[in-house]
Amino acid sequence: MQQRREFIRRLSALGAVLPVAHATSPRSTPAPAATPPSAESREEWVRLATRLADPVLGALAAGRLRATMPVELSATATAERRDYAHLEAVGRLLAGIAPWLELGADSTPEGAIRGRLAGLAREGLRRGTDPSSPDFLNFTRGRQPLVDAAFLGHAIVRAPKELLEKLDIHAGCVVPSTIAVMNLRPSPPSGSRPEDALFVKVAPDSIATTIFQNSRARFYRRVAEMPLYDAVYPTMMYYQDKLGGKHLSSATVCGYESDLFAEMEELEERLSVPVRGMEPRTVEDIYKPALGAAGFVWANLI
Repeated sequence: MQQRREFIRRLSALGAVLPVAHATSPRSTPAPAATPPSAESREEWVRLATRLADPVLGALAAGRLRATMPVELSATATAERRDYAHLEAVGRLLAGIAPWLELGADSTPEGAIRGRLAGLAREGLRRGTDPSSPDFLNFTRGRQPLVDAAFLGHAIVRAPKELLEKLDIHAGCVVPSTIAVMNLRPSPPSGSRPEDALFVKVAPDSIATTIFQNSRARFYRRVAEMPLYDAVYPTMMYYQDKLGGKHLSSATVCGYESDLFAEMEELEERLSVPVRGMEPRTVEDIYKPALGAAGFVWANLI
């Protein structure tokens, strides 16, 4: 303690006798202009980004992330952090490089790297949001996934074209209007037995289908506009083959700005489950109660 005090005292005395370098007006010594990054520094950034991204995205796209990614814990970390590490690696990596990926592929060597990594990221998102995949990411157990899922969501917001629009099946990536409608879906009565249910949202240019098991959304799929049953059929096959589903208790269809009565009757007959329509009838009615005033802004972005 005495030595530290003596060191601080001497340091203060030294400062008192040193010349004051900034005694003149700041205007007399303008700061030098920032030097633009060189081509070499950009190449180094790309090299480091690729070095970080390749092991994570390559393994996830191949369905081998959990099998190959080493997870090291500090002496103070809890064992449950092992269950968070994979989403943490994917979400934070993509949040960092998403703006760069959004530049897209081009004819340059860097553009080729971007295109390759974006392709791995999209395939990885399919694997990571597929409940039947060995690399299905943990979005629900514990509290930490809330943070890392936010990083992943931020990545998709920063690279919507490369990480969302180019996905063939939008598993786990739900457009805002679907989230709003799902919020309006009635919850099962308290104390009732958990049941499987199908939820369908029909928009003017697309159809989104969601499977609920035990009141949790387990699978989401969005396709271009087509006959209602044709859009639902692949989701039902996935429900039976991948999710182990046996029988739906109900199906709900929200089809604003659409007349779906005949198609809903066909769906009820072919699925052998009761199918009911759900108001509201317009996208504005969906957003008003679900998102408030911000809904009008979001509605114009769809």
